[in-house]
Amino acid sequence: MVYIDLLKYRDFMVSSLLVEAFVVLAIVVLSKKIQRGRKVPSQKKRLPSSVSIGRNKEGKRFLNFKSLRFVGDASALIPGQESVLDEIAETILSPDFSGRNFKIIGHTCFTGRLCDEEFSRKLSLERAETIAAELFKRKVPKKRVHCIGKGYTDPVVKNPLTNEQAAMNRRVEIVVDE
Repeated sequence: MVYIDLLKYRDFMVSSLLVEAFVVLAIVVLSKKIQRGRKVPSQKKRLPSSVSIGRNKEGKRFLNFKSLRFVGDASALIPGQESVLDEIAETILSPDFSGRNFKIIGHTCFTGRLCDEEFSRKLSLERAETIAAELFKRKVPKKRVHCIGKGYTDPVVKNPLTNEQAAMNRRVEIVVDE
């Protein structure tokens, strides 16, 4: 038979509980001190899934998005691209870009009557203005957007062999002014 001295057992349990309470209290106090010293990251709104940030050849940030396609040698967008425009506007209006201005740069391909440099530059500017007008409809302030037409001077695909390759050159780029 085992004999337990209840008074000693009680003293042991009380001292164990006091030690546990002290340890828990020390952990709580230390964790609060650590949290106070640590910078809490701001709750930034995530960018839409189809928009990302890249860098161009000059090292400037630009919005990378699903390509907006234009009809042949016109400034009209192919229908059905509203969601991409919505996401671009949402990105521009996000806290990540508050106070930033943007350049919308239009481009053309080097085919057909687009070989005429003056026509090509005018059309590329009209494409940039088309995108700007769509963004203005989505509450992007006009003062934050500047449109540029580059014509066919900066192709993605040099010497395109297919219509799809030529279509890749009919594009707009949105660059963050910094």
